[in-house]
Amino acid sequence: MRPLVVFILFFTVCRAHAQNGTYMLRHYQPGGEAAGQTVFDIAQDNHGLMYFAVQRGVLRFDSRNWDLLQTGGAVYDLWFDNNTLFTAGWNGAGKIALHNPAEWRFEQLKGAAATSLFRVTGTTGQLFFGNDRFIYEYANDTLKQLTAERQEWVALLTAENIPYVSSGEGKTFVLKQNNLVPVAFAPLHNTAVIFAETHHQHTLFGTDEGRLFVLESGKYLRTLKLADSAYARASVVVSACWITPDLVALGTLRGGVMFVNPLTGHTEQIINYASGLPDNEILALAADRNRNVWVAHRYGITRIMPFIPLRSFAHYPGLEGTPLCAERFNGTLYTGTALGLYRLDREDRYEELVYYVEVPVTVKPAGKTQANETRAGKEKSGWFGFLKRRKPAVQPDKSENNPVITEYKVTYRREKRTLRMLRASEYVFRKVQGIDARISGLQVWNGRLLASGMAGLWEISENRAQLLLDEPVRYLLTRPGNITAISHDGKVHRMQVLSNQTFRAEADSTIFDATYVLPDADSTTWICTTSRLYEIKNHAIRSLPIANPDYDAVYGVMHHNHLLFTSSGRVWALDSRRFALTPVDSLSGYTLALPDAGRIWLRFEDGWKVLGQDPGRQQLSYLSIIPDIAGIHTAQHSGNLWITTSSGELIYFRQDALLPVTAHFPLLIRRIKINETPVEQVPLPVRLIGENNAVQVQVVLPEYNMPEAVKYRYRLAGLVNTWSDWSPNHAVLDFPFLPEGKYRLEVQAQTPDGYTTNIQTLPIAVLPPYWKRWWFYALEFGVFSLLVLSSFRLSNRYRIVSRILSLLSIIILIEFIQTVAGTSLQVGGGPVAEFLIQVMIAFIILPVEGYLRNIMLRSIEKNQRL
Repeated sequence: MRPLVVFILFFTVCRAHAQNGTYMLRHYQPGGEAAGQTVFDIAQDNHGLMYFAVQRGVLRFDSRNWDLLQTGGAVYDLWFDNNTLFTAGWNGAGKIALHNPAEWRFEQLKGAAATSLFRVTGTTGQLFFGNDRFIYEYANDTLKQLTAERQEWVALLTAENIPYVSSGEGKTFVLKQNNLVPVAFAPLHNTAVIFAETHHQHTLFGTDEGRLFVLESGKYLRTLKLADSAYARASVVVSACWITPDLVALGTLRGGVMFVNPLTGHTEQIINYASGLPDNEILALAADRNRNVWVAHRYGITRIMPFIPLRSFAHYPGLEGTPLCAERFNGTLYTGTALGLYRLDREDRYEELVYYVEVPVTVKPAGKTQANETRAGKEKSGWFGFLKRRKPAVQPDKSENNPVITEYKVTYRREKRTLRMLRASEYVFRKVQGIDARISGLQVWNGRLLASGMAGLWEISENRAQLLLDEPVRYLLTRPGNITAISHDGKVHRMQVLSNQTFRAEADSTIFDATYVLPDADSTTWICTTSRLYEIKNHAIRSLPIANPDYDAVYGVMHHNHLLFTSSGRVWALDSRRFALTPVDSLSGYTLALPDAGRIWLRFEDGWKVLGQDPGRQQLSYLSIIPDIAGIHTAQHSGNLWITTSSGELIYFRQDALLPVTAHFPLLIRRIKINETPVEQVPLPVRLIGENNAVQVQVVLPEYNMPEAVKYRYRLAGLVNTWSDWSPNHAVLDFPFLPEGKYRLEVQAQTPDGYTTNIQTLPIAVLPPYWKRWWFYALEFGVFSLLVLSSFRLSNRYRIVSRILSLLSIIILIEFIQTVAGTSLQVGGGPVAEFLIQVMIAFIILPVEGYLRNIMLRSIEKNQRL
């Protein structure tokens, strides 16, 4: 019975998931030369840049761009020490100085350059490298061997500023004064610690046996008992990272990432293939400063975001078709898809345990006396009487005092029994029967759930559906006493409640091609079509034409006591006095309009705006995390948002959730190019020679949640002193032509939640060519003076030489005057204008040239007479 009890207790352990959704994921696949790289380790620097140890070197990601620094081989481990990134790889140890993000160069460390290293870790003032044979200490720019080759090392790590070393023999040591000392905690003596992660005063140890320990304040070591220990053992935990004091991410080989509370051992979530993770084998993981978890797997890199107020519901099993809408009703989530209507139900999964028992079977032998029967009954009474030792049979006495009675012999046979036990409890989507077509709208009206779409209009009650309108419905408007439905062919249907259960429907065929219905007031309704707007007030109808060249759907909304209409990227306001539409230029230029109850969501290139009820700027900024939003629906009771995407995601946005505190990073100059050539070492100021040097400056703000929504502005002081407008396109600044002078480029960045960085300044100096600089003028004047003096001194003896020097002096003087004049007179206009300027300069210097020539000739003639 004991093994059976243990087996039953094992299978009765279950875990129930609430209808909370899963964490949001974002996948990255580097392109170009960085594509297809296997990631071994992940780290983040003080500037917010992410670094990945890969097969060909170190991969850097700044939220927009991927850069690969090749190191001559694979890099297996990374360690930051101030602004220096140390690497352990195939060709030994190396370092990368990161004082300037625009400059990063790899430098090989001395000592063990030809030895492959797999681990690097450090403490205050010390740095250690290791492989499977030796442990090295880095000091004075060289590697010093600490341990002898006596066993295989499997781990080198740091916990609470203490270095630990684990061997393949299942032992863990502490590196103390360059000596190996057994670890102080008894549970770690005969086991190999394969990872250790410290957060404040708590350290999580993981061993090769799959056990987890938490060290508190460096003194108390306790075993971390996981609620899902069976899943953890089967998945093989190989890495971990702290997110918050009460949340730890565990990376596994076969089960994805487990998010566990280290205080209680309770599993918060499991992110694996069923939750949207491309692969269950975790190669590396790390937490960034915004408490996101970066996960490396065989298919790229995934960022898991536990603390943003977005949750995904598209990964629960049973949901078929692209989600189009969602709504909670009576505590149950209903989701409309392209294939029907589904509800999220809790499902208990059971397992049948088969076991065998021995059942007594009686047979009828020879007779027996009453006395013997009484004695036998006493001896074999009780539940386990059949296990007692049998005594010799007593011959029956056939006297009158001992009448003969029947004796029953007991035998046993094995019978099969089945026990049904709860294995797990989870949520799955189940289809609502009767609806087999697209459901694009869900509304709660008068305590009823209405579903509308290509399947018609239905009233939903748990798993049952009642058809109310047997026509495809494009849009549904509910009011306290009636319902207005627009069919797919544009007809307007009005439905009134006759009793609590019955409806009366009537079609109004006066307006066709309707796309949207807007209640303006209690007695006014606006019906939008693709070409006109209809106002229905007290059964009177007026209409207005609306420009809709793209044949888009027309929507309307009440915004700050103004009635606005949108179509084809434009917004109009209704002038009620003139009964006319006035364009609103400040709201035009959107790329997508999505109607919602009392709102219209507009997507622009730099983010989202909302017409109607304002949800708040910070909430709007989180919409930029979702790249392909196809629909937004406000939950009627909570006011939160249900978001559907074109890629099949169903996302719940809790606007009332406590938003996380975001760590902001400085604006960085990523790269500088001069004439399309990257500058490896950036001198300050940036020096350009001549006017034909094109300069390009790339800036970036590390913002991983919403990189596409980060806006930049700039100004070039010394040329234009006014700031440019905010735009995401200003991350790359091109200056194809800059006049000679000194400039100061100033750049700022702004996140969607309103955070503005400090001004990043880059001085730029455009120097003239050498023949336009003062020292060249001085050299020309000196040469001219030397030639003049030489011509005078040589005029007596060497007449021909004197005349040649006089001619050269005149030529240099003329060139000097032309250069000075050309530098002072800079006008555009092409080659013709430049020719005219040269002619004018020639006429100006002609008298000077003649005067000098006459002086030289008279001097020569005078010398000849003498």
